[in-house]
Amino acid sequence: LTNTGTLTAGTGLSNFNVKGNWTNNGTFTSGSVGKVTFNSTASGKTITGTITGTSGKFNDLTFNGVGGGWTIANNLDVANTFSVTNGAVNMSGMLAVAGATPVTVGVGGTLTLEENGSLIQSGFTGANSGNINVKRNSTPIILGDYTYWSSPTNGTHKLLNFSPNTQSGKFFTYHNAWANSAPATDPFLKGLGYSFIAPRVKDVAVPPLLHM
Repeated sequence: LTNTGTLTAGTGLSNFNVKGNWTNNGTFTSGSVGKVTFNSTASGKTITGTITGTSGKFNDLTFNGVGGGWTIANNLDVANTFSVTNGAVNMSGMLAVAGATPVTVGVGGTLTLEENGSLIQSGFTGANSGNINVKRNSTPIILGDYTYWSSPTNGTHKLLNFSPNTQSGKFFTYHNAWANSAPATDPFLKGLGYSFIAPRVKDVAVPPLLHM
């Protein structure tokens, strides 16, 4: 779907099912009842153009295509609900959801926030559900360097999952003071500081990134 004019979701035309890409180069008004469902069963789909503010934000946004894959490189505004029932959504910009309900990802779906991606929820403070991945790169490090991490949310992943090639005795947690961690059993908790030494596979001279 490519919009270069005015597209309005209203009574009688409130639901849009989109199998292809979405490009909004005009004005899209979702209103308070509009729902867009992306239901492609193929990967490589994109959502581009104006997808924020009064000219481009979505009201209810759902992804539901088994085998489908969508890439969103820009910031995206959602006024009400956001869900991924099936398929993979990769977000490189800021996903801003204003609704009072959680972001939900079904067992057949994934939501991945890439290195520069983020999720902001202004109307909901509880727990989201499903497979939501956040990717971050460290500054370049070499063997013997430490890298520091923190998170605004809780997760179920253990510290060792973030750097499986780091020696188990080289994980530390900061909460008013540094302490040794048990990386195989300690989860990544919000509001704490963590320090990991570079994995043993890192070079002693060439400083590559550490991906987490």
